[in-house]
Amino acid sequence: MNQRQQLFDQLDTKTELMEDALDQEQWQRGAELAAELADTVTLLKTLFPETSRGEGRSRKSIWNEWPEFEGRLTRLADDFTAISNTAESGRSAGLDTALKNATSSCRSCHMSYRSLW
Repeated sequence: MNQRQQLFDQLDTKTELMEDALDQEQWQRGAELAAELADTVTLLKTLFPETSRGEGRSRKSIWNEWPEFEGRLTRLADDFTAISNTAESGRSAGLDTALKNATSSCRSCHMSYRSLW
């Protein structure tokens, strides 16, 4: 659970760094960060064993609705990959949509699967 929380914290921090890099048109740095974020999200899927049910701030619905939860993480990883590919090409076209998709995925997942206290 500790590693899981650390990775979620890294997602938050690196997402802000990525957004800043892209705002400053630092395409390569933004692409690198987005690729790292995609890898982090993929790793997160492995950190919700049944034995961790009830630990931390995760709702039980994660395990009860595992295919939906896993699908959301996959879509988020795909969103970060799309950001990376777009930024790597040096184009800003499409970045706004990809960024909105990623942040929307984060919010949606938090609403469904994270306890507020």
